[in-house]
Amino acid sequence: MKHLNLAFAGVVAGSLALSAQAGVSTWWSEDFSDYSLDINAMTNDFTKGMWTMAAGDGSTLKASYSNQLECLGGLSAAPENVLALSTEGNDLTFRPKTAGEGVETSDITVVDADVFFVGSESAPSNLGNDVQFAMFLQVPEDGGNNAVMVYVRDQGNAGWVALDGTSTIADKTWHHVQVKIDYSVGTGRSVNVIIDGSDKTPQGGLVIANGATSATGLTSVSFRGTGAVDNFAGGWETVDPLPLHTFTASAYVDGVLDQTVEIAAAEDIQAGTDASFEVARTVGTKTIAKIVVKGFESASDTEYTVTDDGTDFTVTPSGLDVDATDPSVVFINVPTDDAATTGAAQTYPALEVWYATPAPPTYSASITLPTGCTLTGVTVNGTPVTAATTIEGLNDDDVVVF
Repeated sequence: MKHLNLAFAGVVAGSLALSAQAGVSTWWSEDFSDYSLDINAMTNDFTKGMWTMAAGDGSTLKASYSNQLECLGGLSAAPENVLALSTEGNDLTFRPKTAGEGVETSDITVVDADVFFVGSESAPSNLGNDVQFAMFLQVPEDGGNNAVMVYVRDQGNAGWVALDGTSTIADKTWHHVQVKIDYSVGTGRSVNVIIDGSDKTPQGGLVIANGATSATGLTSVSFRGTGAVDNFAGGWETVDPLPLHTFTASAYVDGVLDQTVEIAAAEDIQAGTDASFEVARTVGTKTIAKIVVKGFESASDTEYTVTDDGTDFTVTPSGLDVDATDPSVVFINVPTDDAATTGAAQTYPALEVWYATPAPPTYSASITLPTGCTLTGVTVNGTPVTAATTIEGLNDDDVVVF
């Protein structure tokens, strides 16, 4: 069986990982240089994990492997001190030690290796139900195009799918392979495969073959067939946390900024979470007329109309949330992809609460006169008005004399 098979097995808690690259924390890293080319020394060394070989496995450690120019494939130089595979149909399995403290900080697990592909016409068989992922180079005997095939979930069942853009990968050549599995809840355990720095994942994505809703990590990596491996590593992808920001709020009373009305800033808000502001529903005799969210939420400011009937406090259109248990608390979502939430932590104006003094009520006065009578000498606050039986627009404290 001439193929190299990477099999990801296990559904236990924890994440997996990658090599010493930017953004990746190492779980294990193996360059096969510590064992004086003695594979028994490797299998008896439990510093990084445990290797298991089946009876009859002829795999060895070699100083070099197919270092001719035509075999370099995607590498600039042939690896040294490699694991040369000859598993005779069995699996040579590596089980890394339990991940250390910190692995739970990332759901993205990564396996990384330089791989010498030896192609096969047929796919590996007898893959267990615990195998999440496998791969091999398919080389058709009829002269058709080569393809790197991966064992994933295909139309509801575990099956083999061709990666994109792998027809140029020749038999018996070295390539750098990286596999990422996202074990986040709700992701369906998606898989990305990068070969020689290029993402070969088909459009529409890949999902692990087994455990798409239950797998929480990786417990082993197995190799089967012939070929070679070097610079074999695992780890978890780390993502720099988004910066925390402070969003301030200000109050305007009758259209004028009023610094005596204090609204506490929303401090240390991370993108993707809600910033909350406790706004006074009334300031003296003044009530909230509108709320303006400054431009960090969209390209321009967004103005909200406030309705406050003394019991319910609502804002329209939707986009601002009001705390049902404390209607004076307003929540604004801080988006993850906005320019205002990237880069170094900064302070942004976020909210303007506009208060307005309600206009005083107006009144009208109606006077009923006997038939044949007219009204003269009517004044409002000492100012004569045209004789009439109805006077409109009277305000509080107006004095009407007639």
